[in-house]
Amino acid sequence: MTEIPPPESAPPAGNSPSAGAEGHWAAGRAASAAAPREGSDAGRKASGMGPSIVGVAVVAAILAGGLVARPVAVPGGVELSLFGVHLPAVCWLRTTTGLPCASCGLTRSIVLLLHGRLSESLAMHPFGIPTLALALLLLPPRVAVLAGRPGRWIARWDRLWLIATVSTLVLMVLWWAVRAVPIVLGYAGRMLGA
Repeated sequence: MTEIPPPESAPPAGNSPSAGAEGHWAAGRAASAAAPREGSDAGRKASGMGPSIVGVAVVAAILAGGLVARPVAVPGGVELSLFGVHLPAVCWLRTTTGLPCASCGLTRSIVLLLHGRLSESLAMHPFGIPTLALALLLLPPRVAVLAGRPGRWIARWDRLWLIATVSTLVLMVLWWAVRAVPIVLGYAGRMLGA
């Protein structure tokens, strides 16, 4: 036969807090009192820690990957090398259609930029600089939350960062469309003329 535990509001027999006993009941009550409640300042601070850690980790991985990868000049452009192994280009659109996508060359542009080769970075993809800047601008509010110094400015910062990111994406797609028109017309002309 199983024993039914006493309700949480009452201490187990022989373990009352008034008797000075340090038992499970007292420890459980102290732990629940110390735990952040949903909607409290401590709860809000704790809830922002996970996304902040992820944000900082993603930016750190981008920077580390860009610094570890080496840009290598090859006929017709730049390839990336990681510990001496050449990395293949992995654009599914270009692989299947032969047309570059809006972000073709963006990774190489960022790697070139991180290695101090500004003119080559701009030639590879003009949105490498804004993309890296947006990644770095993601850090200040995340670091503030991790340092335990959140404030109202973070919401404004994140809103402005989102507007800048969407604007950059729209401009990048427009740039791609203008760049892709001659390629598409040339491709269509070859198909029709063949």
